[in-house]
Amino acid sequence: MCSTLVPKTTVAAIERRRRAFLWTGEDKCSGARCLIAWDRVTLAKIEGGLGVKDLETQNHCLLLEFIHKIFNGDDAPWPDWLLRDLRHDFGSDLPTDSYLSRFVDAELSRYRSLTRVEVHDGTSTSFWFDDWNIIAPAENVCPKCAGVPEDSLHLFCLCPPAAATWAALNIDITPSFIMDPWRARHPPHLPSRVWPDVLLALLWRIWTGRNNRIFHAIDDDAAAIIRNTVADLSLWRH
Repeated sequence: MCSTLVPKTTVAAIERRRRAFLWTGEDKCSGARCLIAWDRVTLAKIEGGLGVKDLETQNHCLLLEFIHKIFNGDDAPWPDWLLRDLRHDFGSDLPTDSYLSRFVDAELSRYRSLTRVEVHDGTSTSFWFDDWNIIAPAENVCPKCAGVPEDSLHLFCLCPPAAATWAALNIDITPSFIMDPWRARHPPHLPSRVWPDVLLALLWRIWTGRNNRIFHAIDDDAAAIIRNTVADLSLWRH
């Protein structure tokens, strides 16, 4: 658990035994004998669960503690060896020719999502992947809105080109839209049977507009997004 990522099939087999022991004291039990769902069992008691540790989460936490030693000045010799073998900033395309490097590569993105870097001389800081400023890692900052993290909600709903597109089409957007976009209210003049295709085309053109901004320095506004969407739908029709 502390030094290897346990396979999901192994975790599932152990969890079956744990569930059976908890509810029956036996090796096996049917789902009908489980009084509450297992994801509720593994919640902390303060959150209404039973406080039983989720093995997959525990495994990742222990591995993250291992990763933390690389960046926390641990006196063990293996971090020094690893830093000599790999780039100090742990950027992209890390070599995975050893167990230790594969292990670091598998868990590093999760570690970065939970930590923030204090930059000194910058030797061990990845400009692109580490969270070294007060906003977000550079790879996650919206290319249109300076200093705003780019998540799916911002990209497809809140970013000015996207927001202007929905407003121009009189489509109401709420924070829950990105989780379930197919339930968005469609314009009254648009037949409901074509709405899924129209929505898919709009989302696609918002996405390509974002990529045009990054890779081609083309700033697609709402009019361009709608125009390109209409062109796509016309092409699909034929």
